[in-house]
Amino acid sequence: MKYIKYLFILGWMALSALSEAQKPTVEYWDAAKKIKKYEGQTSEDIKDGLWTFWYENGKVSSKGTYIADEKQGLWESFYDNGKPQSKINYKENLEDGKSLQYYNNGNAKEEAEYKDGEKNGKHLSWFENGKKKSTGTYTAGERSGEWVEYYDTGKIKSQGTYKDGNQNGLWTEYHENEAKKEEGTYLDGSKIGKWTFFNTSGKPVKEEAWKKGVLGKTKTLK
Repeated sequence: MKYIKYLFILGWMALSALSEAQKPTVEYWDAAKKIKKYEGQTSEDIKDGLWTFWYENGKVSSKGTYIADEKQGLWESFYDNGKPQSKINYKENLEDGKSLQYYNNGNAKEEAEYKDGEKNGKHLSWFENGKKKSTGTYTAGERSGEWVEYYDTGKIKSQGTYKDGNQNGLWTEYHENEAKKEEGTYLDGSKIGKWTFFNTSGKPVKEEAWKKGVLGKTKTLK
Protein backbone atom coordinates (compact mmCIF):
# COMPACT_ATOMS: atom_id res chain seq x y z
CA MET A 1 0.00 0.00 0.00
CA LYS A 2 2.85 2.36 0.86
CA TYR A 3 4.49 1.49 -2.48
CA ILE A 4 1.33 2.44 -4.42
CA LYS A 5 1.11 5.69 -2.50
CA TYR A 6 4.77 6.38 -3.30
CA LEU A 7 4.18 5.82 -7.03
CA PHE A 8 1.17 8.14 -6.92
CA ILE A 9 3.24 10.89 -5.32
CA LEU A 10 6.01 10.46 -7.89
CA GLY A 11 3.50 10.67 -10.74
CA TRP A 12 1.90 13.77 -9.28
CA MET A 13 5.31 15.41 -8.90
CA ALA A 14 6.21 14.59 -12.53
CA LEU A 15 2.96 16.06 -13.85
CA SER A 16 3.39 19.13 -11.68
CA ALA A 17 6.93 19.66 -12.98
CA LEU A 18 5.72 19.25 -16.57
CA SER A 19 2.87 21.72 -16.12
CA GLU A 20 5.24 24.20 -14.51
CA ALA A 21 7.81 23.75 -17.29
CA GLN A 22 5.23 24.19 -20.05
CA LYS A 23 3.31 27.40 -20.42
CA PRO A 24 0.61 28.49 -22.87
CA THR A 25 1.56 30.94 -25.61
CA VAL A 26 -1.09 32.93 -27.45
CA GLU A 27 -0.82 35.62 -30.14
CA TYR A 28 -3.83 37.48 -31.59
CA TRP A 29 -4.68 39.02 -34.94
CA ASP A 30 -7.09 41.20 -33.01
CA ALA A 31 -6.85 41.03 -29.23
CA ALA A 32 -9.98 43.12 -28.67
CA LYS A 33 -12.05 40.73 -30.77
CA LYS A 34 -10.08 37.73 -29.46
CA ILE A 35 -9.20 36.59 -32.99
CA LYS A 36 -6.24 34.27 -32.42
CA LYS A 37 -3.19 34.07 -34.67
CA TYR A 38 -1.58 31.07 -32.96
CA GLU A 39 -1.73 29.18 -29.69
CA GLY A 40 0.42 26.45 -28.21
CA GLN A 41 2.64 25.24 -25.43
CA THR A 42 6.23 26.36 -24.87
CA SER A 43 8.94 25.14 -22.55
CA GLU A 44 11.74 27.64 -22.00
CA ASP A 45 10.63 29.47 -25.19
CA ILE A 46 10.73 26.24 -27.21
CA LYS A 47 7.57 24.97 -28.88
CA ASP A 48 6.53 21.77 -27.11
CA GLY A 49 3.06 20.27 -27.46
CA LEU A 50 -0.03 20.94 -29.53
CA TRP A 51 0.00 24.11 -31.66
CA THR A 52 -2.76 25.69 -33.71
CA PHE A 53 -2.47 28.54 -36.22
CA TRP A 54 -5.34 30.63 -37.63
CA TYR A 55 -6.04 32.87 -40.60
CA GLU A 56 -7.13 36.41 -39.90
CA ASN A 57 -10.68 35.40 -40.77
CA GLY A 58 -10.70 33.01 -37.81
CA LYS A 59 -10.33 29.80 -39.80
CA VAL A 60 -7.64 27.32 -38.74
CA SER A 61 -4.64 27.38 -41.11
CA SER A 62 -2.67 24.50 -39.57
CA LYS A 63 -2.37 22.37 -36.47
CA GLY A 64 -0.06 19.72 -35.10
CA THR A 65 2.46 18.81 -32.43
CA TYR A 66 5.94 20.11 -31.70
CA ILE A 67 8.46 18.24 -29.58
CA ALA A 68 11.51 20.29 -28.66
CA ASP A 69 10.72 22.79 -31.45
CA GLU A 70 10.43 20.07 -34.13
CA LYS A 71 7.29 18.95 -35.90
CA GLN A 72 6.26 15.44 -34.92
CA GLY A 73 3.40 13.22 -36.04
CA LEU A 74 0.45 14.34 -38.13
CA TRP A 75 0.19 17.98 -39.20
CA GLU A 76 -2.90 19.24 -40.97
CA SER A 77 -3.21 22.45 -42.99
CA PHE A 78 -6.32 24.12 -44.38
CA TYR A 79 -7.36 26.69 -46.97
CA ASP A 80 -8.84 29.93 -45.67
CA ASN A 81 -12.31 28.57 -46.43
CA GLY A 82 -11.78 25.72 -43.98
CA LYS A 83 -11.28 22.96 -46.54
CA PRO A 84 -8.29 20.60 -46.06
CA GLN A 85 -5.06 21.51 -47.88
CA SER A 86 -2.66 18.82 -46.66
CA LYS A 87 -2.12 16.01 -44.16
CA ILE A 88 1.57 15.37 -43.60
CA ASN A 89 3.36 13.11 -41.14
CA TYR A 90 6.61 14.30 -39.59
CA LYS A 91 9.48 12.75 -37.72
CA GLU A 92 12.03 15.11 -36.15
CA ASN A 93 10.85 17.98 -38.38
CA LEU A 94 11.18 15.94 -41.61
CA GLU A 95 8.33 14.53 -43.66
CA ASP A 96 8.10 10.83 -42.89
CA GLY A 97 5.25 8.51 -43.87
CA LYS A 98 2.14 9.25 -45.90
CA SER A 99 1.56 12.76 -47.24
CA LEU A 100 -1.74 13.93 -48.74
CA GLN A 101 -2.45 17.21 -50.55
CA TYR A 102 -5.77 18.58 -51.75
CA TYR A 103 -7.12 21.18 -54.14
CA ASN A 104 -9.32 23.99 -52.85
CA ASN A 105 -12.37 22.21 -54.26
CA GLY A 106 -11.72 19.22 -51.99
CA ASN A 107 -10.34 16.87 -54.64
CA ALA A 108 -7.11 15.00 -53.97
CA LYS A 109 -4.00 16.59 -55.51
CA GLU A 110 -1.13 14.30 -54.48
CA GLU A 111 -0.50 11.20 -52.40
CA ALA A 112 3.11 10.37 -51.57
CA GLU A 113 5.26 8.40 -49.17
CA TYR A 114 8.22 10.06 -47.46
CA LYS A 115 11.22 8.80 -45.54
CA ASP A 116 13.60 11.18 -43.74
CA GLY A 117 12.31 14.16 -45.72
CA GLU A 118 12.54 12.54 -49.17
CA LYS A 119 9.86 11.02 -51.35
CA ASN A 120 10.23 7.27 -51.12
CA GLY A 121 7.60 4.85 -52.39
CA LYS A 122 4.38 4.99 -54.36
CA HIS A 123 3.35 8.38 -55.76
CA LEU A 124 -0.01 9.45 -57.20
CA SER A 125 -1.21 12.82 -58.46
CA TRP A 126 -4.49 14.15 -59.85
CA PHE A 127 -5.79 17.12 -61.83
CA GLU A 128 -8.17 19.52 -60.14
CA ASN A 129 -11.07 17.91 -62.01
CA GLY A 130 -10.35 14.61 -60.22
CA LYS A 131 -8.74 12.85 -63.19
CA LYS A 132 -5.48 11.04 -62.63
CA LYS A 133 -2.36 13.07 -63.54
CA SER A 134 0.51 10.65 -62.89
CA THR A 135 1.44 7.37 -61.22
CA GLY A 136 4.89 6.17 -60.31
CA THR A 137 7.48 5.52 -57.63
CA TYR A 138 10.20 7.48 -55.88
CA THR A 139 13.38 6.04 -54.40
CA ALA A 140 15.39 8.31 -52.08
CA GLY A 141 13.82 11.42 -53.58
CA GLU A 142 14.24 10.44 -57.24
CA ARG A 143 11.82 8.99 -59.75
CA SER A 144 12.34 5.29 -60.37
CA GLY A 145 10.63 2.42 -62.16
CA GLU A 146 7.61 2.77 -64.39
CA TRP A 147 5.81 6.12 -64.65
CA VAL A 148 2.61 6.98 -66.48
CA GLU A 149 1.40 10.53 -67.11
CA TYR A 150 -2.12 11.44 -68.24
CA TYR A 151 -4.05 14.19 -69.97
CA ASP A 152 -6.74 15.86 -67.89
CA THR A 153 -9.26 13.77 -69.82
CA GLY A 154 -7.87 10.63 -68.20
CA LYS A 155 -6.15 9.34 -71.32
CA ILE A 156 -2.48 8.36 -71.22
CA LYS A 157 -0.07 11.10 -72.29
CA SER A 158 3.26 9.27 -71.85
CA GLN A 159 4.76 6.20 -70.23
CA GLY A 160 8.20 4.80 -69.61
CA THR A 161 10.76 4.08 -66.91
CA TYR A 162 13.11 6.07 -64.71
CA LYS A 163 16.41 5.11 -63.14
CA ASP A 164 18.09 7.35 -60.54
CA GLY A 165 15.77 10.21 -61.49
CA ASN A 166 16.49 10.00 -65.23
CA GLN A 167 14.36 8.67 -68.06
CA ASN A 168 15.81 5.31 -69.00
CA GLY A 169 14.66 2.74 -71.55
CA LEU A 170 11.70 2.83 -73.93
CA TRP A 171 9.40 5.87 -73.74
CA THR A 172 6.16 6.40 -75.62
CA GLU A 173 4.07 9.57 -75.93
CA TYR A 174 0.49 9.68 -77.18
CA HIS A 175 -1.85 12.14 -78.85
CA GLU A 176 -5.05 12.92 -76.96
CA ASN A 177 -6.91 10.54 -79.29
CA GLU A 178 -4.67 7.73 -77.89
CA ALA A 179 -2.68 7.32 -81.13
CA LYS A 180 1.11 7.21 -80.70
CA LYS A 181 2.85 10.58 -80.95
CA GLU A 182 6.50 9.59 -80.57
CA GLU A 183 8.53 6.65 -79.36
CA GLY A 184 12.17 5.99 -78.63
CA THR A 185 14.80 5.16 -76.04
CA TYR A 186 16.52 7.11 -73.28
CA LEU A 187 19.81 6.31 -71.60
CA ASP A 188 20.45 8.21 -68.36
CA GLY A 189 18.10 10.99 -69.46
CA SER A 190 19.50 11.37 -73.00
CA LYS A 191 17.84 10.26 -76.22
CA ILE A 192 19.64 7.48 -78.07
CA GLY A 193 19.01 5.46 -81.20
CA LYS A 194 16.00 5.78 -83.46
CA TRP A 195 13.03 7.92 -82.49
CA THR A 196 9.84 7.68 -84.49
CA PHE A 197 7.13 10.35 -84.69
CA PHE A 198 3.50 9.75 -85.67
CA ASN A 199 0.58 11.88 -86.83
CA THR A 200 -2.81 11.82 -85.09
CA SER A 201 -3.85 8.87 -87.24
CA GLY A 202 -0.96 6.82 -85.91
CA LYS A 203 1.00 6.90 -89.18
CA PRO A 204 4.82 7.30 -88.87
CA VAL A 205 5.83 10.66 -90.37
CA LYS A 206 9.41 11.21 -89.20
CA GLU A 207 12.44 9.40 -87.85
CA GLU A 208 15.37 10.85 -85.91
CA ALA A 209 18.72 9.33 -85.05
CA TRP A 210 20.14 10.26 -81.64
CA LYS A 211 23.49 9.59 -79.98
CA LYS A 212 23.90 10.46 -76.30
CA GLY A 213 21.38 13.30 -76.51
CA VAL A 214 22.74 14.75 -79.76
CA LEU A 215 20.50 14.76 -82.82
CA GLY A 216 22.01 13.22 -85.94
CA LYS A 217 20.06 12.46 -89.07
CA THR A 218 16.40 13.28 -89.59
CA LYS A 219 14.24 11.41 -92.11
CA THR A 220 10.78 12.40 -93.28
CA LEU A 221 8.56 9.42 -94.02
CA LYS A 222 6.03 9.33 -96.84
